[in-house]
Amino acid sequence: MRRHLVFLASFCALALIAILSLRPTEAVRLEGSLAELTPEAALDVLDRAAENGAFSENLALIYSRLALGAGDPAKARRALSRIAAQEGLNALGEEHLSEVERMAGDLAKASRHLQRAYRQEPTEARRIKLGLWARLLRDRMAELQVLQSVSPDKLTGWEVERLADLLLQAGRVTDVEALYRQTTGIGGGDEADRLRASLVGLLAETGRLDAAMAEVRRWFVAEAPDQHVLEITLPVLLDRGALGEAFALARLSQDMAPESSHVLLPLFARSGHRATVLALQDRWLRGASRISADEWKTLAGLAAGSGDLRGLRTALAIQSVPPKDPLILEQVFLQFLRFQGPDSLWPYLRFMTAGQMDSAPLVGAAAMRAAGRSDLVYRYLVAAARQPMIDWDRDIWMGMARQFQGTDAYRQLMSDPAIGDGFRIALADRFILAADPAEGP
Repeated sequence: MRRHLVFLASFCALALIAILSLRPTEAVRLEGSLAELTPEAALDVLDRAAENGAFSENLALIYSRLALGAGDPAKARRALSRIAAQEGLNALGEEHLSEVERMAGDLAKASRHLQRAYRQEPTEARRIKLGLWARLLRDRMAELQVLQSVSPDKLTGWEVERLADLLLQAGRVTDVEALYRQTTGIGGGDEADRLRASLVGLLAETGRLDAAMAEVRRWFVAEAPDQHVLEITLPVLLDRGALGEAFALARLSQDMAPESSHVLLPLFARSGHRATVLALQDRWLRGASRISADEWKTLAGLAAGSGDLRGLRTALAIQSVPPKDPLILEQVFLQFLRFQGPDSLWPYLRFMTAGQMDSAPLVGAAAMRAAGRSDLVYRYLVAAARQPMIDWDRDIWMGMARQFQGTDAYRQLMSDPAIGDGFRIALADRFILAADPAEGP
């Protein structure tokens, strides 16, 4: 019997201990009650509680955050200082303490606390912030250590470039090359493009153009072939005076991907290498049997930038049927009209259907003038006046309208409601100047 009583007493004692252990501590109860209060009221409660005993680390962190939110970094620091002195802070506490010190204006101390948080739990956000603070403190060694704390494939594209810059400043060119080679094959998009361009630029600047060419060829061929690789690397070579190498890569593109190599020609045009553009354009068009819509756009753009219409003439000789897109037709023949006048359209009237000229009425007016159809010139001039035009095209419009001076068609043009006041006034001014040159400036 006594044995049963002892057993029952032991069981009750253990149950009581279990019940007491499951009861929330005062700190836990306090933490739970704070959720129901406003930040101001919660801070008042914690101010009173701070006078009565120690906080848990979590409660101290809450207290510190509320104090910092109230604009009191000194109180926020005190809220965590006791925990820090007794048992140290976890990563979250160190990170918050770093923010407290930053708010207090001590960025160096803030950086030290953030470094402790990063050593405990390294995250990308903490690494990026540490790098920023190191730059603000002008501590290149600290920034270099942060950026080298992880594998390069973990860095963002911007961080890779920054690491390369720091290594270059330290004269570590070999390390920079290794960094770029390790990261150029990672991911894609704009960051990968910048890294590839940087590697090519580094190799070119250090006198290793053959190595730069080998890298670009390898990327181009591996990506089956991809003109985009050349679009991001050829400008780098051209900027560094490697025209021969850029020209060789463009020829490689024409041999391996003739249907899309035309996108490279504007790169040479923007760099001022007009002779190279003409050589590549001639080589491309000699092997072409038809001209795609994108190729027409490239040729029209090259002509618009230079006034050289040879590429368009060659393409028109190759093309047996007109482009289906009226916008392409407009851009192609607009170059002839702008640089050589309406009569230059005479050899190409076979390309112009009524529907296409309706879509490009200024070109239609010029074509009909070349064909001697004054009635249709008038109709297309009225239609063109309804469309927005640059000053150059307005001058062309005015020039064609002047052919009607002294006719009923001219008077109708002056009174047509479709002709805006700007055109009407300009026509009147031209008429006055033609009648009395003394009225001119």
